[in-house]
This record gives sequence, structure tokens and C-alpha cells, in this order.
Amino acid sequence: MARTDAQRTRDYRARQRRRNPPMRRPGENIDRAGRSWRILTDQQVRGIRARLTDDDAPSRVAVAREYGVHPSTISQIAAGRRRATA
Repeated sequence: MARTDAQRTRDYRARQRRRNPPMRRPGENIDRAGRSWRILTDQQVRGIRARLTDDDAPSRVAVAREYGVHPSTISQIAAGRRRATA
């Protein structure tokens, strides 16, 4: 069934589709004029790993909220896939 222009426009706006999506931030290791995108310091990363190995460790979501990062960042830090050398 063919849709009208008005139907396509409503769908476009409802799904917030754009031709030019907002710019994504590059990875945290990419240098941008002497500054990096890193939010967490190496000391914070070590602290996160230590907290997550405790027997009464908080949830990764709670730790992510505390540090202001996405929960997947905390999961990747815990697994050693991100900031393995910290």
C-alpha cells in the first residue's frame, strides 16, 4: 500500500529521522589537539575494577551513574576490553 507524503512526513518526525544525524564522538583514545575524549582517569578505572571484584559489589548501572558514563563502559572496563592498561 502506497503512503502519502503526509504519512511519510509524520513517520519521519515521529521516529526523529534526519538526513544528517548528529556527529558521534570518536573513541576515547583519539587525540584532538592535545586533548582526549576520556572522562575517566586511570586511577578511577582502577578503582572501578577494584569495586566490581568485591563480594558486595554494587551493580554496574549504579557505578555508571556515579561516574556519569554508560553502563556498557563499566562492563567493558570490568571485562578488560577497555582501558586494559590502566
